[in-house]
Amino acid sequence: MNNIYQHFISNNKQKFKQFYQRIPEKNRKFLKPIFWVWGQFQKIYLPAFKFHGKSKLNGIEFVFIYAGSDDIYHNYFAEEFFSPGYKKEFIGYHLFWNIRNFMRKNFPECILIFVEFNIFTNYLFKKQPSFKIPSWLEMEIDISLPMNLMRKLRRSGYLDIQRHIRKYNLNFEVTTSQIQFENFYYNMHLPYIKKRHLNIAIIDSYSDFMKICKNSELFIFKKENETAGGMIVEYKNNGVFFRRLGIENGNEAYLKAGIIGAAYYFTIIEMQKKGYKKINIGGTRAFLNNGLTKYKLGLSAYIFPHLYVPCEYTHPG
Repeated sequence: MNNIYQHFISNNKQKFKQFYQRIPEKNRKFLKPIFWVWGQFQKIYLPAFKFHGKSKLNGIEFVFIYAGSDDIYHNYFAEEFFSPGYKKEFIGYHLFWNIRNFMRKNFPECILIFVEFNIFTNYLFKKQPSFKIPSWLEMEIDISLPMNLMRKLRRSGYLDIQRHIRKYNLNFEVTTSQIQFENFYYNMHLPYIKKRHLNIAIIDSYSDFMKICKNSELFIFKKENETAGGMIVEYKNNGVFFRRLGIENGNEAYLKAGIIGAAYYFTIIEMQKKGYKKINIGGTRAFLNNGLTKYKLGLSAYIFPHLYVPCEYTHPG
């Protein structure tokens, strides 16, 4: 059955996607029950991958298994744990309740098993030795203090940001033009995240991106008169959310000029003028060790509880 299912998926997954995209959006609702059943089946029968490489910390070789279909997540864990040059091997599809026994029997060298969280794996693995790793954690900044006091907070990065703003004559404008949203998506957001996150970048389709823009403003940041970057700020449920960030053509020179810091600085001040006391600045990975997360913490951001955070279940091998 494994080989038949694997062959069926590999030969038809792209065809299903293309077929679905050709269907007018108003008619897709009739196919929802079919796709729901298909989605549940995919949660039961999971693809598994074996990762083998040398630890970033001490160079010791080790193996872990990832069971789940999300390429971004298993690439993320591999790059967190391994030095460059690690190997990834597809080892077939497996019923979720049999994964642990199968791995122990066939891959005794495996020290960890990651299993994507869903309703079925949650029921099974909460009864076994395991722990959860959140896929995303939400971050906020309390902006109830005026900026002159926020600059004085311990470990605050706002003074450095101000220096960059003065040095490079950074400024901004705000728009709701659909043409500008489109320009931001293709010429700022996509180049920036593809360059920054490579094979773990989470990329919105253009249609999904434009749904965010319905209740949003686009802040465009400039270095003197040059467009250097932008940020989508969404107003929703009586709150404000920093949704998407971009740098013009992913240009490193604009990053060095401090456009990212200026983006947060200018938008915070504008949100204070509108009367907001807190800003949701988006998610961060669970290990809290990437550069942008550290930067956000330097702006007095903090992690706050979220009602539902998808997780990976992790088991000792």
